[in-house]
Amino acid sequence: MADTCATCGTKLGFARRLTGAKECADCAQRSKADRQAAEGEYRSAVERAADPGTDLALIATTLPSLATRAGIEPKQAHDLTWRSLLAAFDQALADEVITKDEESRLERLASAFGFTPSDVERAIEEYRAPLFIAQVNDGRIPEFYSTRMMLKKNEVAHLETAAALLKEVQIKEFRGGSRGVSFRIAKGVSYRVGSSRGQMHVVGTEIQTQDEGTLTVTSHRAVFAGTRKTVEVSFAKLLGLNVFNDGIQFHVSNRQNPSLFRVESGPMVAAAVNGATQRLNL
Repeated sequence: MADTCATCGTKLGFARRLTGAKECADCAQRSKADRQAAEGEYRSAVERAADPGTDLALIATTLPSLATRAGIEPKQAHDLTWRSLLAAFDQALADEVITKDEESRLERLASAFGFTPSDVERAIEEYRAPLFIAQVNDGRIPEFYSTRMMLKKNEVAHLETAAALLKEVQIKEFRGGSRGVSFRIAKGVSYRVGSSRGQMHVVGTEIQTQDEGTLTVTSHRAVFAGTRKTVEVSFAKLLGLNVFNDGIQFHVSNRQNPSLFRVESGPMVAAAVNGATQRLNL
């Protein structure tokens, strides 16, 4: 057991040694104040990091030393910086447009916080739909050639997402009555004969799933490939869209009933269709 203060070297009293203290009362008070000040600086620096004008190089060099001075545990530091990173995503996507420079800064901010590429991918996945929409609004619609469906010549895919083909079904009930005569045909069994008068009435509707599969938006069409059914929507015949948070409905000129799909994000699919059709109109 040390009998002198680890900071100033003065002799520790019996009571201080008994508690296992390594510093004298004055040094312990100053150390506590320094830790509190360092924690305040750390939290402030983490919050400022989401501001586009903050020097990220300075953040990367100052945060580790502040965390050490403040005695911040790695998990607490991770939680604080993660919240700041997500706040930066929110700020960049507030106007629903994201530029290449803004994307680059988000990646550099993640690096300054010490996050790994897999951490960045997790953040991107959390913002998949708004990021996709913001990129399209910036005129940068994604393109890829590896899809679950066969692409035609000069066709590229912009989006592929799990989807369910839906249909609206009327709920009906029979209203009316019947009249006739019951007669016994066996012990404990009766059979009613006669006439029935009444009619079917529609009492409501419900949405039912017809099929499940994948919806792919390409440069020229949207294609649903299910386990039992395939639906193709040519953009040349597209009249309009109904967009829902978790669904999309296509109105096509050569089809009496619009096609309705449940998807991860209706606005994301609508953005892909809009971006593709705008390119076709150029």
